[in-house]
Amino acid sequence: MEQLKKNQKFNEEVIDLSYEGNGVVKCDGLVAFIPGVLVGENVEGVIINAKSKFVVGKAQNISNFSKDRVEPRCPYFLKCGGCQLQHLEYNAQLEFKRAQVQRLLGDAVKIEKTVPSTEYRYRNKVALPVDENGNIGLYRQGSHNVIEVEDCAICKDFIKPLISASKEIIKKGNKLKHVVCRSLSDKLMITLVVKDKKDVNTTDVKNILDNYFKDYSLNLNINTLDNNVILSDKFMNVYGDEQIKHKALDVVCNISNGSFFQVNQEISEAIYKKVLSVVDNNSVIIDCYSGTGLLTAILSKRAKKCYGIEIVESATNEANKLKIENNILNMENINGDCKVVLPKIVGRLKDEKVNIVVDPPRKGLDKKVAQTILSVKPDKIVYISCNPATLARDAQIFLDGGYSYAFAQTFDMFPQTSHVETLCVFELKKDKKKQAAQNQNFKSKYFGYYDDVKIASNDEW
Repeated sequence: MEQLKKNQKFNEEVIDLSYEGNGVVKCDGLVAFIPGVLVGENVEGVIINAKSKFVVGKAQNISNFSKDRVEPRCPYFLKCGGCQLQHLEYNAQLEFKRAQVQRLLGDAVKIEKTVPSTEYRYRNKVALPVDENGNIGLYRQGSHNVIEVEDCAICKDFIKPLISASKEIIKKGNKLKHVVCRSLSDKLMITLVVKDKKDVNTTDVKNILDNYFKDYSLNLNINTLDNNVILSDKFMNVYGDEQIKHKALDVVCNISNGSFFQVNQEISEAIYKKVLSVVDNNSVIIDCYSGTGLLTAILSKRAKKCYGIEIVESATNEANKLKIENNILNMENINGDCKVVLPKIVGRLKDEKVNIVVDPPRKGLDKKVAQTILSVKPDKIVYISCNPATLARDAQIFLDGGYSYAFAQTFDMFPQTSHVETLCVFELKKDKKKQAAQNQNFKSKYFGYYDDVKIASNDEW
């Protein structure tokens, strides 16, 4: 069968939506993906990108419109790469996300209805690229070409004045790579990414920003590299506070533009509340990939003892500051590799009930980390996923290793996009638990090892 070719015409019915939210059509028996169309619609179009592994088409005419089609709110929809689903009614978006996770995880678990979010104006952070011609906006879909925009419908209201101010700053001759902004607790943190601090006149910048914002801070980030990484680790504070003091579920934390913090506060707190409800009360909870310690601190409310394991030393240091500021006595932050640290923690716990919480990046769990989790046989594994495909892969490892699903639910962290967060809870099967209790070889090997652990000690862990 021949490969579809660029500029080839087609007239087909959309039979499905891909995980990326694109319509799926079959042309001459081959699959092509078409942005902006919905199941059941008839689409006339043309193939615009034909590769060996995928084919992308462009809709030129749509008929037999879906009952779930709505008018996109944003004039840049399908021009910038931020949103994929603004043309799909919101309740249908929620079901699409639940169904795609259900499809990947199979019939062994029932995925609960997706927890909804505010549909627009939910993002508390944005990074606006600036090209060599001084154009500021968002990247065009599938490229690193900047399209100028005046607004972004999924970003909080600071976005419009920020773009206007940034254009003035650029017209003054300031050379920017990105403008990054975060809004939390009614405060604004603005960071200008530049190649050299000499590229900006900070006095002019502050004068311009004063005309648009009252409670804000200004930082420079020096990034000399020409790659996809927006922020380097070199920050310079120009004006205002370097961090925003923020409270999440009664835990006080300090957030900077360099800190990882979910862009949708409403849904991140909904996920944390659900995690808090599914972990075992008075258990020992081990938070792998613990970052700056916010979730670890929240989990400590139900834990007998709560450990946070994080490989980035600066993040562990921030977690220790958070622990002290919130006066948490049953929280311990350890800087190290999870697959090394985890067995040592569990090995000294005697007969405690152990819950492990993981919130990995999109690539999912490192295979050795997954195997380490299985080797220590926790009573419960709580998995927060931002990628259904890697969740399905890791879930199968746990199922094969003696666990079963206890709960699964999707959360709409990113409305109007195809992305979805999923919370999965796995419980150790009773026969496996009994077998693990009878086998003390593993625990006897490590029991008593570092009984008095010092916080964040690289040498020990």
